[in-house]
Amino acid sequence: MSSATLIEVLLGLIAAAIGISSYLQAKRANNEQARMTIAQAAATSATVDAGAFVRAKDIYEGALATLREELGTTRREMQDLRESNRSLLTELEKVRRETYEARASNDGLKGEITKLRAEIGRLKEAG
Repeated sequence: MSSATLIEVLLGLIAAAIGISSYLQAKRANNEQARMTIAQAAATSATVDAGAFVRAKDIYEGALATLREELGTTRREMQDLRESNRSLLTELEKVRRETYEARASNDGLKGEITKLRAEIGRLKEAG
């Protein structure tokens, strides 16, 4: 499962949790309303139910909008990280090539030093 899919699933779960919470709050409000007298409940029930639904809907829609914004931001950040990763991989390959070339040059210089030391030794013996 990709990280983008995982993020979408998690965001969906959060949105569902907010919806369930809103539903439970509306249910609790209805239960409190039921404790009122029958006359008061009859007069205000429709208003409370509609108000609770509107509040729950507003909360849910606001949460969804926020989650969509965060998902967009996360996707942009992931794209930036992918581009940065590609750039770093290119730089790493360049450094590896330079290191290989430096090692080859170093090995060549070591061989030259060995030859020069031998030459110096022969010159000292001859001289």
